[in-house]
Amino acid sequence: MKSRETSQSERYSCLLWLLQVMFVLCFIIVVIRLCLTPKQPIFMVADVYIKPAFNHSWNSTLQHSGAASNVTSVVIILSLEISNPNQRIGFIYEDFHVALYFTDTVMIGTSSLPGFYQEHRNGSSIVREVQVSVKQQSLLGLITGRGFHMKVYLETKVRYKIFRSKTKHHLMGFEAYVPIGSDGRMLGEDIKLHLQPHSTMLNLTKHGN
Repeated sequence: MKSRETSQSERYSCLLWLLQVMFVLCFIIVVIRLCLTPKQPIFMVADVYIKPAFNHSWNSTLQHSGAASNVTSVVIILSLEISNPNQRIGFIYEDFHVALYFTDTVMIGTSSLPGFYQEHRNGSSIVREVQVSVKQQSLLGLITGRGFHMKVYLETKVRYKIFRSKTKHHLMGFEAYVPIGSDGRMLGEDIKLHLQPHSTMLNLTKHGN
């Protein structure tokens, strides 16, 4: 009788130990997942400069008279600051595709940047310059010598590098509206691009820059 009671007690102790081990393991897994949940990259427009080219010398008189008809082409120089807010997770970017819009539907031009790997460092950021050439005569008068709000759209595919493992590709699209002054410079300070919840990869490479 005593041996039977002892056997049942040992089984109960063993079962209780297994439950405790499973609880501890589940708790550790939850903590690890919370600690390693990736934060999304942060894209900021640090500066914008619209550089017009004229068919004759550019001087202050022409500038103040708004002689947009003298503009033969425009180069929009966009400075992007890319940050990784994670402490233990790196980003593997594929090529970046950037599109600029005069309105939500009127595209100014497109450009691209090669992908790269961004490590996880506290407070680290990478600055990349994007140049978009604009030669469409119908747009030159709209974006030179006057202020407007330019829509910046950026899309890329990202993989997270967690320790030595890599996740699948995640399609991400970001956009922001950047105020441009009549002098062709961005107004105000850095502007953050916001993630679009339903991003779809646009074939921006088919559009002419």
